[in-house]
Amino acid sequence: MSMILRPGGEPRRIEIAEGVVLVCLPMTTTAALAGASARHAWLEAHPDDQEGAEVAFTRTVAQRTIVDWTGIVDADGADLPVTPEAVAALVDLPMVYTEIKRQVVTPGLILEHRKNA
Repeated sequence: MSMILRPGGEPRRIEIAEGVVLVCLPMTTTAALAGASARHAWLEAHPDDQEGAEVAFTRTVAQRTIVDWTGIVDADGADLPVTPEAVAALVDLPMVYTEIKRQVVTPGLILEHRKNA
């Protein structure tokens, strides 16, 4: 069962596929700013690659919001620990990228917008 993030600091479970669950904190202002910095750095290096910039943003936010997971294993089938490098590799999978964007980034940006309105 997928859960959409709500306001507050409670972790939420995001089911990516059967047996693959991410536990994510809501996106904070700090995570959003780090993502914006990553997006900016990407565009400095690749000025015509908006899609790559969005991936850089989402990857950076994911590295700051994913706190646990189940069903993520290495090539030998051993549980993989949550590390920035493992999260970055996971976000490169289109299904994961889409769900992080939909269930972490978008709600976080909406909340930031509401706070600033």
